[in-house]
Amino acid sequence: MPTKEVIQVQVSGLTMDPETNAPIVMLKEAAGCASFPLWIGLGEASAIATELEHIEFSRPLTHDLLKDMMEQLGGTLSRVELYDYRNDTFLAHLFIDVDCVSHVVESRPTDAIAMALRCNAPIFVSPKVMDHCREMNLDIEGLEVEEVTAGSWVEFLENLAPEEFGEYEM
Repeated sequence: MPTKEVIQVQVSGLTMDPETNAPIVMLKEAAGCASFPLWIGLGEASAIATELEHIEFSRPLTHDLLKDMMEQLGGTLSRVELYDYRNDTFLAHLFIDVDCVSHVVESRPTDAIAMALRCNAPIFVSPKVMDHCREMNLDIEGLEVEEVTAGSWVEFLENLAPEEFGEYEM
């Protein structure tokens, strides 16, 4: 059972920010018309896109591995919830049921979304998160959400220069 007053959303597509070339996952209210963009990284976009396109690999990727491990241990992902926004970061929970007990696991929102897609689990957003998106006055009118295809995503990734992946400190 979802937390009180949460709003169910669905992934309506992936697009690119025309100014920054950053991937954006679009979430839309399941029972309404409100939607909001969530800027994500390339790896996260790839994990979401491959599932949206039902691309299968010869070996499991990270989210597929996590799903397989969870299921082998008798768990099911009942839902994910983007529950808060703190310090410029969205926060999410995975709700994993094992033997009639629900376990709550902290997650990055993009990982939660990727897992929900793989497990056919519903995605919920708290009113606090929706309110924050409204307060940010995010301009989604100018964003063209296009259907992601396997070919278009692979082509985009193949054409990226290494420096476009960002710099990470080790």
